[in-house]
Formats: sequence, C-alpha cells, structure tokens
Amino acid sequence: LGLLTAKAAVGIELYLAKAGVLSSENIIAYIRQLAEQRAERHGALRKMEKGKRSKFLDTMARYVFRDYSLSAASLVTCSSCHGAKLIDAEVFTNKVTYPDGKPPKWVKDTKG
Repeated sequence: LGLLTAKAAVGIELYLAKAGVLSSENIIAYIRQLAEQRAERHGALRKMEKGKRSKFLDTMARYVFRDYSLSAASLVTCSSCHGAKLIDAEVFTNKVTYPDGKPPKWVKDTKG
C-alpha cells in the first residue's frame, strides 16, 4: 500500500473515499484545486466574477466526485418515478391550421 500510495496517491484517495473509508472532503478539495488551476485556460471561466467562479468550481468538483463515486451497480432511487419504473406523462401535439385549408407553397421546401 505504501508503494502504491507513493505512485498513485490521488487514485488511492479517490477509491478509499468512494468506498467510504476516507472523508470525501480532501479529495473534493484536490479536484477543486485542479479545476482552479485549469480554469484560466477557458475564456468563459476567465470572464466570470471571482466569487461566482469559485462557487461554480466548488459545485463542479462535488459533481465530479459524485459522478466518479456512482457506478452502474449503484442503487439510486430515480427522482422522477421514485422507484416505480413508470412515469405518467401527458402527451400533446400542436396542429397547424392554415387560413385557406392548405399550406403555403414554401412549406414543401422546408424539412420540417
């Protein structure tokens, strides 16, 4: 474990935090630090106010860790159906009516 930690400390910390052995706060802080360093490369992030950028990067770091932590085998209850595997949806169609009953000539030239 010592050699592995020396060569791949971030990977080990990520895995142990994912497994719940270590606190996730340290690795989230590390991910946020990486994001802060790389934020200067992107124009949109450079233009953001410092406070907003900081809040955005913090949220992004937490999302990155959560995304890494969840796997296909993770049991998460769907927020839409709450585990019922069915969503009731109302489906409707907008129909176009034309004043004289037929579409104008330009309609056949469109791909809609």
